[in-house]
Amino acid sequence: MLRKEEIAEKLQAYYQAVDSGDLKRLFSLFHEDIVYLRGQRTIEGLEAFRAFYRQGRAIREGKHTLHQILIEPPEAAVRGRFSGRLKDGEPVQVDFVDFFWFEGDKIIRRETYFRGREV
Repeated sequence: MLRKEEIAEKLQAYYQAVDSGDLKRLFSLFHEDIVYLRGQRTIEGLEAFRAFYRQGRAIREGKHTLHQILIEPPEAAVRGRFSGRLKDGEPVQVDFVDFFWFEGDKIIRRETYFRGREV
């Protein structure tokens, strides 16, 4: 099981990879059997997860600012704000909470909740 410090490093790596567009790094953090609950949508399996980040995500670019990280291995919760642009050019700012579950050194489950609107 990962230690708290290792989970914190993986979470930081995840948000950095998303914000920089480093999909190779991003995908390397997730388990083959990832289940991702995002608002009303459920994405199952690494291939569907990859397709979501390559084509299905409404966000064109942006930055995550993390306000709080709570870790109780093998689980973690992150509260923060996303600021960026959607693919249609609309600027967006939204508060979020992400929950992560790890199996070994990979994220096997993630849940994302948005306040105000889903992006």
